[in-house]
Amino acid sequence: MYEKRDEELPYDKAIGDILGIVNCLLIIADVEAFKKWISEFHSNEVGNNHLSGYKLVFNTLFRMLTSELERNISLGLTSDDIFNRATFRGISINRLPNTCEKAVLIRNLQYYFNDVISSNSWASLETAMQRLSVEVLAPFNNVKKVSSLNRNRPVCEIETAVTYSSMFQTYIFLNDTSRGIPHGYLPAMFDDQEADFGFQFSAARTLGNAFFGYKYAVQFLWYQLLGDKFRNSVVSDIHKTNDWNSFDKYFDKIKSGIIEPLEKSTGGVMEYDFFVLLDSNPRRYFEGLLEKKIPELPLSAEENFQRVFLWYPIQLVDSSDYSFSGAPAFIPLLMGMIQIKRRSKDKSKAKVVRIIHGGVEEHRRSYSYAILAELSGYISDSSGWLLFYDCCDDRGSTSGLFEKVESLLSRYAENDFVEITSIRIEKETLLEFAGDI
Repeated sequence: MYEKRDEELPYDKAIGDILGIVNCLLIIADVEAFKKWISEFHSNEVGNNHLSGYKLVFNTLFRMLTSELERNISLGLTSDDIFNRATFRGISINRLPNTCEKAVLIRNLQYYFNDVISSNSWASLETAMQRLSVEVLAPFNNVKKVSSLNRNRPVCEIETAVTYSSMFQTYIFLNDTSRGIPHGYLPAMFDDQEADFGFQFSAARTLGNAFFGYKYAVQFLWYQLLGDKFRNSVVSDIHKTNDWNSFDKYFDKIKSGIIEPLEKSTGGVMEYDFFVLLDSNPRRYFEGLLEKKIPELPLSAEENFQRVFLWYPIQLVDSSDYSFSGAPAFIPLLMGMIQIKRRSKDKSKAKVVRIIHGGVEEHRRSYSYAILAELSGYISDSSGWLLFYDCCDDRGSTSGLFEKVESLLSRYAENDFVEITSIRIEKETLLEFAGDI
């Protein structure tokens, strides 16, 4: 067994997992090859009873690709706070602005994804798949042109490493159906719901009779990946299974019959993300998918409010009596947060939302201020907003407090210490929306 070295893993260059998933998608996108295989290997014709399961394999793989892109750093695609927070919360791409490359790319991918999933015949599916292959999968596959093998890993050719990665992706994410659904059927940014395990159980109830076509599609993947070794492999009779549970029993068989012998013969382990590394920026292959910006969908007032506050919870501090709990409490909290941020490793900015109550034509406007109190770890985020509600006016007895707050914010903004977002909303609506987050 190959032992991991102590060197730092090259996360900033690793591209194997994405190439492996793309390779699987290219195989599934070849509908004509699947039809021919069904005819020759199973002496049968492709029917409508295969369609939903075949699309489920595509659906699962495309979700896997999207999830990889959400967290990938090696492609050098830009992201921002809105995108990063949305991926953490499982927010649909339809509720995000085109403010970073990852958002633009995934919104474009959704367009092609929907085209395939909405296909209701083999003819329309084949047309959608051909278009997907040319306009999406080919650019991703071209990344191999600017990639090379990791010298610290025991594989001799990129194509071999990509094939191994494809096998691993298929084994882990398509052959594990212990929950009555493919393990790789992850919440993706195509869905507008919380990204938790409840999603899988909910989705499983909507799969209907997809199993029949699914087992043949996964077997077809193995047929293409194993080549001449397929007929004598453990997956050559996986089509004989009759439900998700019996299909899942092949998971251990594949491990002992395919994965472990492969690891032994290569002297490696199945983590081929680090077998293929990028040598240079592959951005030129994605220009077409990045330049085309699908229009953002309009949001409701409440949806826009939630986005401004990054879908974090809000703790309301009622400052409407203009006591110490308003601006006098907000100012030292802001100053302290700035100091914490300045001393942090990443030197990030403090986040403040300025909330204006009243129109520009009015003689007097009231103000609320919110500041993000951040508390997060590697896989957790318990941050939230402290919202100082109705704490000062720009006219009258509290105008001095207003000027002090704004002077401080202006100075911090000039020094790039704070990120300020301004919204205009009535007090009653603010209380209603804040209570719903």
